[in-house]
Amino acid sequence: NFIYFPILRTNGFHWDPAYFGLWGVLGLFFTILKTDNVYKKSLFIVIIFIPWVFTFSRSAVFGLLSTSLILIFIMFKTKKTMPQILNLINVKSVILLSLIIIPLMFFVSVSGKISFVEILKSRVQVEDDVHTQKHLQYPVMATKALLTNPLHFFLGYGNRNSGRAVADDIIAIQDDFHADRPFDVESDLVRILLNRGVLGFSTYLIFIAVILFELIKAYFRNKDWLYLFVFIVICSTFFAGFFYAYNDSVWVWMFWIMAIFLLNKEDINSLTTITK
Repeated sequence: NFIYFPILRTNGFHWDPAYFGLWGVLGLFFTILKTDNVYKKSLFIVIIFIPWVFTFSRSAVFGLLSTSLILIFIMFKTKKTMPQILNLINVKSVILLSLIIIPLMFFVSVSGKISFVEILKSRVQVEDDVHTQKHLQYPVMATKALLTNPLHFFLGYGNRNSGRAVADDIIAIQDDFHADRPFDVESDLVRILLNRGVLGFSTYLIFIAVILFELIKAYFRNKDWLYLFVFIVICSTFFAGFFYAYNDSVWVWMFWIMAIFLLNKEDINSLTTITK
């Protein structure tokens, strides 16, 4: 499916391209970690990558780049490799895909069918796009709203009130905007900060940090790709949440549950081994 917002973008089975963009990131990582055949891997990546590119999702790209950099940092810091990522099949797949995708994108761009440069400019411009302005200014709006009252600073504005907390600043950017009902801003981090205050937001960050730390430790102990994949899912969703809101979706919480089950499973296995 496609949606025109403000350019023609793929949105899959969801109304919003940002969701399809994040699903594409998770699909790419899953294929990299799980598929063992170079041709199957390349085929699946092409099938995922082409519609993913046309989501033109800033949040998905940010999630992909941030998670990739974190994985590189972890390998550099721990001096441990991740064989599911750094292997000969993945190297061959990257070379093969580069020989297919780069010339294809170049041909499409040169032929005048699609101008990727113009689309990139449209996705990062601030002056003429109120949606980009809002996303970039949400943290400033949140800081201003929290500093108006000590109670709001520590405890927040309450559930689904993050939008009303910054409504005046949004109206200053988007004059046709009306805050006639409770709503949340389109950013996971900003909405949690405004709804729950500094105390709730700090608890959320600590929870994520602990889960990610335990998952990556469990991965290095077990070398099980599933620990690494759930780590990547949570990490990608967290960073994509800088620019969009995903935590309303049930599937996000399913990954949190999967992470807890995986870590509990390891604890149970360890206890079983000790008792034997």
